[in-house]
Amino acid sequence: MSKLDSFNSSVGGIQMNVARQALIILLTQLLLSMFPVSHVVGIISHRNEENISGNHLAELRKKAERGNADSQYDLGIMYVLGKKVPRDYWKAAMWFRKAAEQGHAYAQSNLGYMCMRGEGVPQDYKKGTMWFRKAAGQGNVHAQFNLGNMYRKGEGLAQDSKKAVMWFRKAAEQGDIHAQFNLGCMCRKGEGVAQDFKQAVIWFRKAAEQGSASAQYALGRSYQIGEGAAQNYKEAVMWYKKAAEQGDSGAQNNLGVLYHTGEGGSQNFKEAAKWYKKAAEQGHCGAQNNLGVMYHIGEGVSQNYKEAAKWYTKAAENGDEDAQRNLEILCNEIPFSCR
Repeated sequence: MSKLDSFNSSVGGIQMNVARQALIILLTQLLLSMFPVSHVVGIISHRNEENISGNHLAELRKKAERGNADSQYDLGIMYVLGKKVPRDYWKAAMWFRKAAEQGHAYAQSNLGYMCMRGEGVPQDYKKGTMWFRKAAGQGNVHAQFNLGNMYRKGEGLAQDSKKAVMWFRKAAEQGDIHAQFNLGCMCRKGEGVAQDFKQAVIWFRKAAEQGSASAQYALGRSYQIGEGAAQNYKEAVMWYKKAAEQGDSGAQNNLGVLYHTGEGGSQNFKEAAKWYKKAAEQGHCGAQNNLGVMYHIGEGVSQNYKEAAKWYTKAAENGDEDAQRNLEILCNEIPFSCR
């Protein structure tokens, strides 16, 4: 076999093996992207503080000082946001505490958050958990979600996946988008609950329909590989596109793969390259390698060995083994491209 034949065979291997390579990328992205949301939901206001004028603020303060819990809560919100008053977390926490001690669920949830973050009060996970528990017990959805996260991560209390599922479920059933996604992840993994791919899809769909990019990605993946739902590439494309348009790099890469292979619709190399590039520019190493492939063989973009080398190098530096092999092939066969 001549050197040229060897090169063509190698490039052919890169080109024709995109589906296998994409599956490797997909599974890698799954591990990176489908962990539950771990952040704590922050300060919540359920009122329109923009409508509070200077006169109304004076009246609000009088009511708060007389012990009105709603006014104490509202005043706390004003200090957190710096609306009509200088931002002051200490004063915010003080007013939230006064309302919380009267049983105000939103104030309890917000005070729990401030204890967790150490804003306006010393950081104290146990006190944060205590306030979340009080609010969650009254049905406050944000506290329920946060308490679920506390149990899942074991912050402020003993780690307990079953209790995490219980609190996520309570919040999810009230429509909380983060709790719905997290519950889907835990059903899929069998964490704290029996593994159930169909239930995972149900919760992913609920969150996806509310606009969660992570859930849209997860739902697209479920349809692509037929996990918890009948395999359906068109549905996968639809959900990946929704997530991709919100900037989810995993969805952008996988959407590129489906356009590249033609699964779910007409094969479209230009669309594939477009989505690979969006993901690659966000640092997604699988997409960086895939974009390198496109430049290497001239699919969807003008053939450009230097661009191929650039993207292979970025992916290789991020630990992508396929890119490391592809870069070696390119540099051996087209040495000037790697200079």
